[in-house]
Amino acid sequence: MTFLLVRFPFFSRRRLMKTLLLMKMLAILMLVASLHVSARGIGQRVTLNEKKASLSKIIRNIKQQTGYQFFYSDELLAASRPVSIKVKNAPLREVLDACFSDQPLNYLVENDAIIIVARINNELSAAPVQAMDTMRLVTGKIINEKGEPVPGATVSVHGADIAVAANELGEFRISVPDEKNELLISSVGYNDIRIGLGRSGYITVTMKEKITIDNEVVVVAYGTQKRKDMIGSVSKITSQEIANSSYSDFTQALQGLASGVKVSAGEDGVPGAKAQIRVRGINSISNSSKPLYVIDGVPGGGGSWSVNPADIESVVVLKDAIATAIYGSRASNGVILVTTKSGKSGKGSFQVDAKTGVSAFANKGFDLANTETYLQAMDLAVQNDSRNPSATYNPNDGFSWNSKMPTPISRADAEQTHTRMADEVYHPGSFNEVNLSFSKGMDKSSMFFSLNYRNAQGVMKGADMDRIIARANVNFTPLRNLNLGFRTGNSLSSGKTGAGFYSAHIMWMPWMPVYDDASETGYWNVAANSLASGGHDLRDNNTTSFNSFGTFTAEYSLPFVKGLSLRANLGYNYSQVKNLFWASKYMLERNMQATSVADESVSNGYTGLATFDASYSRSFGQHAVSAVFGYEAQKGWSNGIFLSGKALNGTHHIVGTPGTVVTANASSAESGFAAYFGRISYKFMDRYLIEGSLR
Repeated sequence: MTFLLVRFPFFSRRRLMKTLLLMKMLAILMLVASLHVSARGIGQRVTLNEKKASLSKIIRNIKQQTGYQFFYSDELLAASRPVSIKVKNAPLREVLDACFSDQPLNYLVENDAIIIVARINNELSAAPVQAMDTMRLVTGKIINEKGEPVPGATVSVHGADIAVAANELGEFRISVPDEKNELLISSVGYNDIRIGLGRSGYITVTMKEKITIDNEVVVVAYGTQKRKDMIGSVSKITSQEIANSSYSDFTQALQGLASGVKVSAGEDGVPGAKAQIRVRGINSISNSSKPLYVIDGVPGGGGSWSVNPADIESVVVLKDAIATAIYGSRASNGVILVTTKSGKSGKGSFQVDAKTGVSAFANKGFDLANTETYLQAMDLAVQNDSRNPSATYNPNDGFSWNSKMPTPISRADAEQTHTRMADEVYHPGSFNEVNLSFSKGMDKSSMFFSLNYRNAQGVMKGADMDRIIARANVNFTPLRNLNLGFRTGNSLSSGKTGAGFYSAHIMWMPWMPVYDDASETGYWNVAANSLASGGHDLRDNNTTSFNSFGTFTAEYSLPFVKGLSLRANLGYNYSQVKNLFWASKYMLERNMQATSVADESVSNGYTGLATFDASYSRSFGQHAVSAVFGYEAQKGWSNGIFLSGKALNGTHHIVGTPGTVVTANASSAESGFAAYFGRISYKFMDRYLIEGSLR
């Protein structure tokens, strides 16, 4: 092996020794520096001497002495308490524990950073500092539905004592233990959100404004308003309140939910009978006390019975002149605004809801006179009238005037008869109902479809109902400022009436028998017998109704005039009602021919509606103005036929070709109106309101 020796003449031996010594000293200094850096995370010491100092001042002193960076929000630090501390060369961990021991805050050490967080449930025991290899950093931004930041929102780790507040830009940064995967976000005026954490370290959270009574949006005539901005008397009933009932007609569910609204049940014992609504008593200029129904913007809208209660989003009752004036005189008895459901955003939802139930006549057990008491009272009445103390009451005198009761009864037989007609004509009622619905919302469209079937047996024998309701609501946004919507509801129902309340409780006396073995039908005085009337073999009263109504709406928000939108609404309402009454020869008065009779009627109605309006809503500092002005035209056509006959051919329950035509007529009518309407309201300082309406 050969070595080559190179000599540098300009390096002397003495100079070489100095160079080597300098290099050794430099290496030692570098080693000391590295040891100092590596020990910084665990061996930093702090000297403090403060009395009732703010936590922010303490943080600045620690930052200057250690070089640690502190992360916190001003809103979070504002809740801190003054700190009194006196330490000299104390470990950083001990100083931090002392400073935060009596604070509603806690701290988390991460590398060269100290993160200040809020304590959960105001617990003051210091939480253990998590090791770095078990934590992950999550950052993000919190915005509202308008895309605006939500400053000060609290972000906490679900199941851990870690929380931070978003800054003025809605941004946050939080360390999350690896075993935790959910964050809780909350802020005043917004609904709380629980959000799962995926693999991404950055998330954007959209918070929805919390609906309170004051800022709740209520549907009013030709638009919407916040409840706090309304001057008139208005009641709102939500879908949840209506869904809690099992009525077939949503108006029956309004009882007790809206002040000033009185609801009376429909025909006794008849399922599906229309309820009677009175808004603030009886006061009318149209010879009627019924309120005006507006369903999805269509006045009339098929009536309350044509809407499935499960399809309703909200019901708003306008009660006084201020609230109803914009509808004109037809709203003198109040207005009931019904809004049906729309598709909800998110994944498609298909729901099946089945119900069944039973019902009973609540007042079936009220006391009525029995046979003995009744005859004693009538005997006393006869004696007083005739001034004969030995006179007695003849039962036949009580119905000799009634041509439907030809069969007499003796006093002896009457005394042996004990009838309670209510027990004969009433029985437990029942209903079965199935609701199918599909809801879906997408970026530019939403849809809601539903189908309802209900079958009900009334508490009065012979009364029943079958009903089918189908609905389709579709909304579409083809352009940024253009919204299109189509809503339609269709219903078909068929019902029969049974025995009547009057004949069961008032006309039929306790000494009158129900059955008669000598009668061809088996009933005593069958034509007046309530139980016989409830059976469809001797008497039939059937009503079939079909209704279809809908509306097409187009609304365009002008981009060059902020707050101004134009809307067109085209609606229709078609209805058909068929009624058939048939009675066998046994159900007729004795002075009529011994033959069956029947009445049959068909009525049709169609209404077309066109509404065009412009609405404007804008705020200017402490001033706010909203207005709506428009034009509305409505045209209606109706026609009907009626045929009555006797001496019917065959046994079918129809008029057919009768031997004798008693009545045959037809009718038709047209109606319509056109009107301009408007409403304007002004608000100052969100406190003073003034509003006016015209039509």
